[in-house]
Amino acid sequence: MSEKISRRIYIIELIIIVLPSSLILLYATLFQISLVFQYFPWSFGVNFANSIMALLACSAVVSGLLISRVFVQYGSSEIQKVNPKLWFFSFTGALLPVAAWISKNLPLSPQYSEMKDFRDIFELFVFGTPMIIPLIHLVLESFVGKGK
Repeated sequence: MSEKISRRIYIIELIIIVLPSSLILLYATLFQISLVFQYFPWSFGVNFANSIMALLACSAVVSGLLISRVFVQYGSSEIQKVNPKLWFFSFTGALLPVAAWISKNLPLSPQYSEMKDFRDIFELFVFGTPMIIPLIHLVLESFVGKGK
């Protein structure tokens, strides 16, 4: 497949998968952060931990979009020159849905416990699983760029 067609397919992936998921993630992150500042001492730790996870997911999306910009503008050969920190944050963001799937399949936590509250919110990261598709596309394109 030519690089031009691959770029067009990737742009379609960005529009169909990344744009809606990113908007939902941004809204959910702002909502989760707002929960931290409410005075509920019994749920501060849970909300704070989930807010950190949400901010980590947002940083993964931003780093993925920066790598995407390089690919769309310059091609697969230039992906090799991208800062490795961006790749690290993107892969860290890809681990969140995997961890959420694992958490979802573990035995249930005790009712009304902080762990149950944390897992109920954390398991929503499962909805970020489709975001792995464009990341895999970028990784494959980076390997194609090595051959050039």
